[in-house]
Amino acid sequence: MSNPKQQQALPEKQQVRIFCYGDSLTAGTSPPLDNTFPYGVHLESSLVHHFGTSGGNEETLPNITPVVRWKGLPGWTASTMVEYADDESFGLRASLRRVQNPSVSLAIILAGTNDLGYEISSSGGGGAKKVCHSVIGLHKIAHEEGVSTMAVSIPPSGWQSASTEGKKIAMDANEMLRSWCTENKDKVTFVEFPFGWNGGGDNDDLWSYDGLHFSPEGYRALGEGLAPFVSDIVLANSEKISGA
Repeated sequence: MSNPKQQQALPEKQQVRIFCYGDSLTAGTSPPLDNTFPYGVHLESSLVHHFGTSGGNEETLPNITPVVRWKGLPGWTASTMVEYADDESFGLRASLRRVQNPSVSLAIILAGTNDLGYEISSSGGGGAKKVCHSVIGLHKIAHEEGVSTMAVSIPPSGWQSASTEGKKIAMDANEMLRSWCTENKDKVTFVEFPFGWNGGGDNDDLWSYDGLHFSPEGYRALGEGLAPFVSDIVLANSEKISGA
């Protein structure tokens, strides 16, 4: 005799689409290697394992299938990304609009690193404010499309450790971004970059030789480090939908 529980249809899986957008740190550039190692691969793997292990089998987790995609633009500043937001090949807005049924649930934005060098060479001052303004501009583009966002702080680097001005601009821009995220917490979540710079120290294996990009293992650490925060957002959004 068959078990009635076995005859019950499993709940339909809810696909949740996550889009990572940024510069070479999203593309996965890792000099001197020719291949790229996007952190999105490891983010998706971590989320699939999390929801695949417990999702649908325990009441605490919904039956979710996370799908992560990405677009990384090496060398691009956040200000240029805002300028080209509608470009069909590179733009954030254009990319979000192309994804339908279901649309993107969360956009993860990691940008601003390339802006630092331009602001140091600029004589106008107010570098941190300009960098933050551009990064916030990307978030606002996503919000206009009804997509919530995660703001990953500008990471430290070997270059910043050698440039007092660059390090200060990055730190100040991150604090401004954190404050803005707190004021807009219904739409955006601020997340500190998962690991630091410690040239020759414990994190040395996570960095590329140039001190600006990450090693393949560093991109893995980034994706796995963001996964718990993304999971929390996905769960919160799922609860809002089910409670609507």
